[in-house]
Amino acid sequence: MELLNTVLETKTKDIIPYYNRIDDANLSSILSQGTMIECNGVLKSPLCFAGEILNSKGFSNNDIKIGLITLLGLNSVHLGNPLAVEITGENESYASKLLKYCLDMTPERYVKQFQAMSVEDLYSVGNGLKNKVIVTFDSKGLKQVSQKLNDLFSNGIIVEQVRYKSKYEVGLQEIKIEGPISCVFLTKEPKNSCITVPSAVHLTVESDQSSVDSELAFALGQDINESLLKMMCARVRFIFGRMNSRLVDIPYASQIAKILKGNVQNADGKAEMIKAMLANIARLNNPPKLSEAEVVARFLGLDKDEIAKLVQNAGSEPNQKLLEYKGGSSSNNREVLTSTKFDYYIFKVLMDGFLTTWDENLPLRRQRVFNAIKDLNLSAYKDESFLTEKDGNNNILSGLHSHGGERYWPNKMLIQNRIDSDGGETIPPSTLNMELNALIKDNYIESKKDTNTKRHLYAVSTFDIDSIIALPDPSEILDPIYNGKPIKVVNPITGCVETV
Repeated sequence: MELLNTVLETKTKDIIPYYNRIDDANLSSILSQGTMIECNGVLKSPLCFAGEILNSKGFSNNDIKIGLITLLGLNSVHLGNPLAVEITGENESYASKLLKYCLDMTPERYVKQFQAMSVEDLYSVGNGLKNKVIVTFDSKGLKQVSQKLNDLFSNGIIVEQVRYKSKYEVGLQEIKIEGPISCVFLTKEPKNSCITVPSAVHLTVESDQSSVDSELAFALGQDINESLLKMMCARVRFIFGRMNSRLVDIPYASQIAKILKGNVQNADGKAEMIKAMLANIARLNNPPKLSEAEVVARFLGLDKDEIAKLVQNAGSEPNQKLLEYKGGSSSNNREVLTSTKFDYYIFKVLMDGFLTTWDENLPLRRQRVFNAIKDLNLSAYKDESFLTEKDGNNNILSGLHSHGGERYWPNKMLIQNRIDSDGGETIPPSTLNMELNALIKDNYIESKKDTNTKRHLYAVSTFDIDSIIALPDPSEILDPIYNGKPIKVVNPITGCVETV
């Protein structure tokens, strides 16, 4: 056998299979199917692929919405606008499964997961939290550091003077913890809520009967190919993994700002959250172009810009270059994206019904107490007044809180009876006292003593606690890309094609 002394020339086509069939124009469709694609005029967001995964695992449409919001929260600090998401799970196991599947679709390098954390633990982590999402399956374990994590999320940095003591001296040492961070917390009980920043998204996985039925049907009847599911999760991780932060212009911001004016509690916080969601969705829907340079770099496990510079600077012959350097990602990061009504459509599908004019972080049990008082106020007031359809909530509130209006205010016993008759979980008297005090503290209700019986009486201070903010229809959104023209889109929850 004759040995060849000639060194074989290595070309790009030897590194990338079927190189002669691939060019920059179609690399994205071949290797990263799942970035925003337009097929026969239909726009499809990468979130559609995540929705398919959650649907295959038997989650209800409402919980798929929560899952996709959670997925955006898990990847938000890397996308550029960090989000704080808190999920209250009535059924601990069901909510945990939803969070677990979302983590399966998130690059591990973004995540810092904790079961518990003390102040000392937080100080010892140092800058290890920078550009990470803090995740816990039980926020009770983070209670000790909840305020510091909220400060880190809001300000991007914590600087504190901490007392130390050694064998020879006592003094102060500066501790600095840098962000940014994002947060996704699972809360088993509302009392263990840890996220208090005004822009936080608070969600509840209720696991109602339809959810239970759906999960059982999946467990008993469906036979999902786990290898296929693993590949689908890997594809979504890949999509998020190659995203970067870019400036985003939201030309229709004033249209949304108008709906937040008026009787909307925490309007600034809601506006900040909406802006963050829209910007991250726009980035996700407009991924960087997948080029030959990136494919080679990923194959070799190197940074695509660095390997391009090194190869070019090596002075190799033109036909020996692996790739041609055409500028780094920094220029790409300076490109300003324009958020369109397609991005807004995805936002509305996810958040519609979750944005309320009052504080959406009101636990379900507290909502039941509030609703019992409101119903008793209204029924008593209507019995003695001549209300018409033109009488608004403001007129009724004025009547309730005018001189003599306390005759429409129920006492604690009447409230307890109304709650016991609503078919929900029993609320003990001691718990009712706690919920009433919490509602008073947050100005949802008022209380005064009856001059005759000396019992405490109660009335609501607002009727808007459960009023949903009416987001504009996507067809009303104007942007310079589509200019009001109708577009066809895939609903990431249902998978159906819609025209907006």
